[in-house]
Amino acid sequence: MTFIYDWLAKIGYTHPLHPVFVHFPIGLTAGAFFLMLGFLLLKQSSLQISSRHVALLALLFLPFAIVTGIMDWQRFYAGVWLPEIKIKLTLAITLFLLLALVIWLGLRKTSANGILLALLTLAVVNIGALGYFGGELVYGSRVPKAPVALQAGQRIFEGNCAGCHPRGGNIIVPQLPLRSAPQLNEFGTFLAFLRNPKMPDRTTGLMPAFPASKLSDQEVRQLYLYLRFAFVESRREEMMPSPEMSLQ
Repeated sequence: MTFIYDWLAKIGYTHPLHPVFVHFPIGLTAGAFFLMLGFLLLKQSSLQISSRHVALLALLFLPFAIVTGIMDWQRFYAGVWLPEIKIKLTLAITLFLLLALVIWLGLRKTSANGILLALLTLAVVNIGALGYFGGELVYGSRVPKAPVALQAGQRIFEGNCAGCHPRGGNIIVPQLPLRSAPQLNEFGTFLAFLRNPKMPDRTTGLMPAFPASKLSDQEVRQLYLYLRFAFVESRREEMMPSPEMSLQ
């Protein structure tokens, strides 16, 4: 998977892959619904046949959207089980089953057209929900909430970092999400990086430096503890405040 993204980056494509493929099943599902609705209103059999064919195309494109979504989740969100990810996967599987049922019933001469329209209506509601939670994943809940002991770090993140790193991502360089940054492994490395940020190839990127005049060492530590809590979920309990872990 890394090879695919690295190869695409070499030809100038650094964006997520999922948005490229997700429009096909979404648009085709909506098309199948409106064609079936048109058949029931106009009584033209060609619209019913077209609806079934378009639903079949939606079903064929859906696995590409699911696979690229999983790839982007691993690449840009470090495989963290965000609530929106769980919901989108559930909705995608449900959409697959709805479309498969529409096609199967459509091949049976005894199938009621009202049932087909009801299934396609559910499919349209499903793609609307997929779009909503996709938007929430990218634009909503930009800052994970912190417990009281880490709220100072959350405020620092909100004021200095959240604009470019919503949900632990990276809108400037998507292939380098904050969530999986190696600089979060150790405070000294994190402090040095904030004072003089560099790209992996040691060149200067777009991220500004944060000198002590802007963020003190104490504030950087508060930010670090919050980032560990918010984005290094496998070590969440380890990074919660304890008697020996003082912000002083």
